[in-house]
Amino acid sequence: MLSSLKSLRYLIYVLLLVTASCSHSYQVTKHTPGSVKVKDVSPDSSLNSLIKPFKDQLDVKMSELIGRADTTLTKKQPESTLGNFMADAQLQAARKIDPLVNISVANYGGIRISYLTGGDIKLRNMYELMPFDNMLTIIEVPGNLLHKLCDHMAGLGGWPVSGMSYIIKDKKAINILVGDKQLNEQANYKVAISDYVANGGDNCDFLKTATQRATNILIRDVLISYVRDLTAQQKPLRSSLENRVQYAQ
Repeated sequence: MLSSLKSLRYLIYVLLLVTASCSHSYQVTKHTPGSVKVKDVSPDSSLNSLIKPFKDQLDVKMSELIGRADTTLTKKQPESTLGNFMADAQLQAARKIDPLVNISVANYGGIRISYLTGGDIKLRNMYELMPFDNMLTIIEVPGNLLHKLCDHMAGLGGWPVSGMSYIIKDKKAINILVGDKQLNEQANYKVAISDYVANGGDNCDFLKTATQRATNILIRDVLISYVRDLTAQQKPLRSSLENRVQYAQ
């Protein structure tokens, strides 16, 4: 049964690839959740034979070695090495597009694995880390709106950031620094963030008023490029805790 279910998943994946290449576009107009009990099902050899070539190609692609991590990166609040890596990668990619981008923010819930094991990093690891097709987006916000975002992140226990730091006290953000300077409520700041959050995801509706610049670059590809660039420089992926986000003492 498990073999058949796995085969069905791969078939669905292949069908999605095929339909994505068609010129017509379809939208879901209605969805009714439900479940179907499956039992006493024997593997379908013909289905397995149909899927196997695609599965083999996918397995080879996902097994591609793209780099190495010199230690295990973990997900944790208020700050984590896995979160810092993602925020740093976003900031680097955004600054290649606009050198005036000040900071990067990654939503904590968007980190989909608990840790990235030290050692070899394969392409599939980046898909596991960021399975969603979220796009890198640059938004421009006034300082008071950035403060509101920091308060929001603080209320949720802390989100990964790069190019800035803040302290969480009573679920609010205090001592907010952009670079090494105090946040200026009247200044404008450019933030690298996912389109999901920029468009109000994770209860960030207040960001919808911000000016957006779409990049059409998948955040997953940003992470992959970051690791590949390090490999090209013969460097491992290395991330450390830097007190970017911390709880008040």
